[in-house]
This record gives sequence, C-alpha cells and structure tokens, in this order.
Amino acid sequence: MEEDAAELTRFGARLPDPRQERRFLEGTTPALRLTTLVVCLACAGWNLAVVLVGLGSLDAPGGRGVLLAHAVMALVALGCAPLARLVRDYDSGRLVTVLIATIYTGIVAAQVLLDPQARASVGLLLSFSVFCLYIFAPLPQGVTTALAVGLSVVGTAAYALVASPADLAHTPVWLLAAYLSTAHPVGFIAALRHNRSQRTSFALWERTLDLSRRDDLTRLPNRRAAQSAMARAEQDRTREGTPAAVLLVDVDHFKGVNDALGHEAGDEVLRRVAEVMDSALARSPLGEGALLARYGGEEFVVVATGHAAEAAAELGEVVRRAVHEEAVPRPAGSGAASGRDRVTVSVGVAVAWPKEPVQAATARADAALYEAKQDGRDRVVLAGERRGTGAPPGAGTPEGGQRAPGARPAQGGFAPVQAHE
Repeated sequence: MEEDAAELTRFGARLPDPRQERRFLEGTTPALRLTTLVVCLACAGWNLAVVLVGLGSLDAPGGRGVLLAHAVMALVALGCAPLARLVRDYDSGRLVTVLIATIYTGIVAAQVLLDPQARASVGLLLSFSVFCLYIFAPLPQGVTTALAVGLSVVGTAAYALVASPADLAHTPVWLLAAYLSTAHPVGFIAALRHNRSQRTSFALWERTLDLSRRDDLTRLPNRRAAQSAMARAEQDRTREGTPAAVLLVDVDHFKGVNDALGHEAGDEVLRRVAEVMDSALARSPLGEGALLARYGGEEFVVVATGHAAEAAAELGEVVRRAVHEEAVPRPAGSGAASGRDRVTVSVGVAVAWPKEPVQAATARADAALYEAKQDGRDRVVLAGERRGTGAPPGAGTPEGGQRAPGARPAQGGFAPVQAHE
C-alpha cells in the first residue's frame, strides 16, 4: 500500500497536486463562488429563453440546429456540477480530453465535408472544447483562462474568415460568441466543483487513514502505525544505512489495577502514562523523529531511526524516568502486589543488526523487556550486541542484555515471553 502513499499532513485536506491546490484556492472565495454561480444561472436562463422564443421559427434554415445548440448549452449550464463529478482525477481527465478532441474533430470534419447545412454545430463544438479545457487542463487557473479566451477569440475569428455567406446567414458570428460566453462561466464552475470534490474526497480519505492508525483510548498511533514506521525504518536502513531501534515499554503491575479497580481505572492509568511519555519524547532531543505507539494492552512501542545502541538506551531511560518522576499515582487499592504507590514502566531496547529485519529486533526488545521485569521492574535493559556471525540473541553478554545507566544487574538470561505484568 506504499505505506499509505506518503506521510500526510493531518487533516490538512490538501490536494495531491500543488497546481490543483492553487486552482482551488483561487476559486473558493465566497464572493467569486457567488458571482460565477449567478453568471452560470443567467447563461442557462438566457439559452432557455432563446429556445422558447425560437420555437415558432423551427422551419427557418438552420433553425432546429440553433435551438438544439441553445438547449444543450442550457442543460450543460444547469448540470455542470454532476458532469464535473464524472472525472475523479487529472490523469483520467487528460485521457477524456484527448478522446473528446479526437471524436469531435472527426465530427466537425465530416460535417464540413458532407453537410454544409450542419455547420451551425461548429459553435457548440468549439464552446464544448472550451468547457473541457476548464475542467481537465492541469494548469493554474490563470493560464487555463488565458488559453480558453484565446481559443474563443481564435475560433470565432477563424469561423468568420472561412465561413461562406450562406453559413453566416445560418450561424451569425454573434451566436458563436454567445456559445463561447456561456462556456466560460460554465466551465469555470465545473472546474471549481471538480476541485472541491477532489479536496473533499482527499480530506475524507486522510481522516479515515488517521482513524485507522490511531488508538481510541490514548490517541497515540496504534500497532498498525507502529508496523508501518518499522517498515519505513527498514527502508531507510537498507537505503542509507541508518540504524533503527525498537523500544518496548510495559506498565508495571498493570494487571493489579484492572483486577482491583476495574478497567475504567486501568484505562485512566494508560491515558496518563501515554501523555507523560509522549510529552517526554517531544521535549527530549533524542525523541526527535521517534514514533510512540500503543502496541497492545498495557504495552507501548517506540520506533526510532538514527539511534545506535547507547542513544537508544538513553531514549529508553528518558521514557522510564519521565513516568517515574511524574509520579503518576497508582489508584488506591491496586498497589498491594507491587508495594508502590506510583505507576512505573519497564523498557526493553534493541537495535537492529545489519541485515536483520526490524521486526526481528522487536522480538529481542521483547526479551529484554522480560529481563527488565525479572530484574525488579522500573528499569531499562538493552538487548546484547551480537558477537561474531550467527550468534543468537543474548550471546553478547553474560546476562544476555546490557543494563542501561542506573539499572541493577539482570538476573538470568532471556526467556520466552508469555505475558508482562
């Protein structure tokens, strides 16, 4: 999924193409929207009036073609919004433009060669090309307008020069100019609606993406977002050799809170711990670029790029110390098992080895977290560095892990992780 295409500015609702964004911003002022809407409705009304007045002269040469052209332009003016929704992006818009230009060029050529009486439709076709230019041209609005006006002037002048007196009798130049004057506001309204529709769709997609990657309880990124961050860290490490660290953080004796006071009290503890850790990472230079996410239950994960072993261990200590010093109170009645009156966390840290998947480093961080739990909790343990080729996790140090500054010696080696408490 291209890891969701890119890192998006949350709720910015910006269009993917800066040129589209400029066009949207140029055309979304309330005054301009109202003016163009009034002009569009006026053009539709004018075309309908011409149709109604001309119903009595259908037998005149070219009368049916002229009235049909006016009727079509009136319908286009009234239905420009749904027409603009037919094309969802500018790639398909360019394709549609090419197809329309090819088809209508053939139609015009056939009419000119085979049926001179049908040349009245040239004005309609030219105005339709102007209309399409407004909708599909991937250019700033000013350039698009200049091109459309230029096409109108050149088309009108060319028709006046090459048309025969009989053609001019059926399709006066003023009628062609009227078609084009209708196409300009209608095309602009359609382009505006198209961009607004794109912007709305993009905003909804961005909002849905954010909700799918955010934990409802803590408002932190969730496990899926953490896994995406690990995948990006893997790409950075492969491409640029940037080290990647994974820190697993677990709230100590959390089960006692849930068992003694219920899940509402436990949820409040998780929210408070998440706030403290998020704030600590934001304040610390070591936390720049690191992602804190809720990994599941009472466990959190920090994914950091550019952190070697020592810096990663220091980052873990930043998180642990923040929770310890913030003195997040343990709800009354839940501290019997721990003998403490404040909430603490244990941290397991691992830095991905060369050619080791970041997900594999997560397993070593989990083992280091287990070691921190076994060693008394409220501490940071760094998974041991590998010594030699093919050494298993834990072979780098006698204890299997390295203690972060201030941590007591770990007891025993890594053990299979069942559940942290």
